[in-house]
Amino acid sequence: MKQGKTSNSWMEGLALRGNVLEFSASIDAVTMVSQDQKGVLAFYNEYETWTTFEEVRVHRERPWGMHGYRGKQRRSIRVGLKEDRAILSATGPHSHRLVSLAKALPVKFTRIDLQITTVMDSPIQNLAKSTLHSGNLQSEIERGKLWLSYVNSPDGDTLYINKRTSPTFGRIYDKSRDFSEVRGKIWRYETEVKEELADRIGQVLVNVEKLNEFCADYVASWFADREICVPIEPRSKPSIPKVPTNPAGIDQTLSWLSKQVRPSLEWLISIGLKPKVEEALGFQLDFGDFTEKELDF
Repeated sequence: MKQGKTSNSWMEGLALRGNVLEFSASIDAVTMVSQDQKGVLAFYNEYETWTTFEEVRVHRERPWGMHGYRGKQRRSIRVGLKEDRAILSATGPHSHRLVSLAKALPVKFTRIDLQITTVMDSPIQNLAKSTLHSGNLQSEIERGKLWLSYVNSPDGDTLYINKRTSPTFGRIYDKSRDFSEVRGKIWRYETEVKEELADRIGQVLVNVEKLNEFCADYVASWFADREICVPIEPRSKPSIPKVPTNPAGIDQTLSWLSKQVRPSLEWLISIGLKPKVEEALGFQLDFGDFTEKELDF
């Protein structure tokens, strides 16, 4: 977290912390693709299970398609098929179920939205607009390092960070109309990630113990990296693996470790640099003792 910044948008976020009554963080949207026939069956079974829920069943089912997948949708639940693969997508509370489903199946996440929702003690009706016009962000826009777009509507203001086509996309918007009659009472900070980064984050979500804390950490860090302070107490910036996490990517990475990394580690250890290797990696190694003869120089 960039706690030392003194820019306008950062200081405004810090000042708002005393005005936050409570906040929550969660997954807000997930889209994932099956990697085998078992996943196709599981996706359609899960869709049919969801449609038995009262809040979903009351909505009419209709055709749905995306990226060549063709299927059906009911409320915020969608499923589709293309050749031997299926796609499953959900927004809102049902998103957590997708992550739970992925624990037992080989899947590739293609989109994930994470969010923090803050409830204000005193309503703030111009939070999105004031963030847009903060001096430091305007400077970043002029330098071509940041893209922002502001939309004013009767339902509440929204500030967009990056474009929808970007690998990551964020927005700050007035969520009050869904929970309160008072505009500016509830503000949401939301981050959308796609493709490879979405898959890496998805695999973390599958295994993380405190899922909601991870969501809060990631969203707060994402905005902090763009000089915007989410008005909650910061924790640590979450660690996201930098190697591919889907099955094909894992095989490629293991092959790279075997052919490229291991020989280098063995050579460094053979010349007496094992302590420095372990210090660089951050963990202890157990390669045994290597000699020039064993390494076949």
